[in-house]
Amino acid sequence: MKGLSGDITVPLSFENTSLRIPIAEILPLKQLIPSVLKSVKYSQIAASIAEVGIIEPPVVIRDRREPDKFHLLDGHIRLDVLAKRGEREVVCKRVGTPTYQLTR
Repeated sequence: MKGLSGDITVPLSFENTSLRIPIAEILPLKQLIPSVLKSVKYSQIAASIAEVGIIEPPVVIRDRREPDKFHLLDGHIRLDVLAKRGEREVVCKRVGTPTYQLTR
């Protein structure tokens, strides 16, 4: 794929816009283990969210069978912190490349 200047361009992996998604419709790919919930990293992320909000949005991909559901690819701690704070929605980046496949 050639760009305007003749350089090779790389297709975007994410859509150009963010989506506000109900947390209940985001399915984590992994469960956080108790040691993570008690870790310094978890505490730092929780403190950062409390102070300034989400800096880097969680990354999701739409479920192919249930299009109103999303799989969480990145941001498991952030999503857990938000859910425990009582948030109902989160702004996410969605993987938008048709070639990207979720494999389990």
